[in-house]
Amino acid sequence: MKSTVHAILRACLLPVLALLLAGRPAEASSLRCGNDLIYTGDPAYVVERKIERCGRILQRSVTGERKMREWVPFGHPFPESDRRYGRTTVRTVVIETWFVLVDSYTDYCYELTFEGGRLMKIGDFQDCE
Repeated sequence: MKSTVHAILRACLLPVLALLLAGRPAEASSLRCGNDLIYTGDPAYVVERKIERCGRILQRSVTGERKMREWVPFGHPFPESDRRYGRTTVRTVVIETWFVLVDSYTDYCYELTFEGGRLMKIGDFQDCE
């Protein structure tokens, strides 16, 4: 009796739990803009040029800054994987958020987050204008 109750609970509870977890919004790694695609990692000037062709930027704001560690090689002939010939530096990058309206069959808004002039995150933005 006890094992059948557990089996029924498992059979009902696991699919419901899976649906709840699957219902969370996922971050996109690309955004269709007319015939172009905007990818995470694209520079801000490329994203701005593509957005001008298929939509408009509603708002831009600097939301913060972050310290970033990066390895800088001393000379060109050394491979980047060889850590003996370089140094680690710390630089501060600006975090900027754009709210973008993309014109398609239905107007849709996105929240774009840039770090150091590169697109890092494409998220949905609900309240359009």
